[in-house]
Amino acid sequence: MDYPGSTKLFPLPHFVMFPHVKKIFHIFEPRYVRMTLDALAGDRFITLATLLPEADTVEGQPAIYPTGCLTRIEHHQALPDHKFNLLLTGLCRVHLSREMLTSTPYRVAEAQPLLDQDAMATSELREKLISSAKHCFSKSGAFFQELQTIMQGGIRTGALADLISFFLPLPTEVKQRLLANVDVTQRVHLLLDYLDQMELEPAGPELLPPPRTRKFPPDFSNN
Repeated sequence: MDYPGSTKLFPLPHFVMFPHVKKIFHIFEPRYVRMTLDALAGDRFITLATLLPEADTVEGQPAIYPTGCLTRIEHHQALPDHKFNLLLTGLCRVHLSREMLTSTPYRVAEAQPLLDQDAMATSELREKLISSAKHCFSKSGAFFQELQTIMQGGIRTGALADLISFFLPLPTEVKQRLLANVDVTQRVHLLLDYLDQMELEPAGPELLPPPRTRKFPPDFSNN
């Protein structure tokens, strides 16, 4: 990747993006429309960051977790009224070291890519992850057919753990903890701990986030 070392930030509440995930986003706020236009005219990179719960402000901006997910715009659809639909693909974890002073209406940060360590996790650990994930997805009623197809392929264990972490209804803080862990074996063990809890209490309030009503289009956020 021709990554320049700094990245446009797209901070969101209650949402954690992971590498290897493809996700559609509706862009409508003027500052993020400008971010989209700048990304399309340049490197097409955008980093998804997550707001800290009850985030304090840092230099006038809501605080974010220090680990985000660098994404690339794979496809875009220009809509009326200067809006966009974007298909973003998660590329890798990044450490957001510091935010930069810019003239843009959106936030920009220096960010260092974080690559997986111990990427060759054991086959036994992989099989345990697949077995536990199948059990939890069937209990939660989540759509699992596509992920089952992915599991049958040659996807690396770290990437598989990321996909499972994204699709499972885990709390934001848990997903952020999984995103921040670059050691594949440690990440899988951590994920298995949560999967075991979900098997015991698949709909427990301490594991599943409370339901939130959503309106469309949503109100402008403070991020």
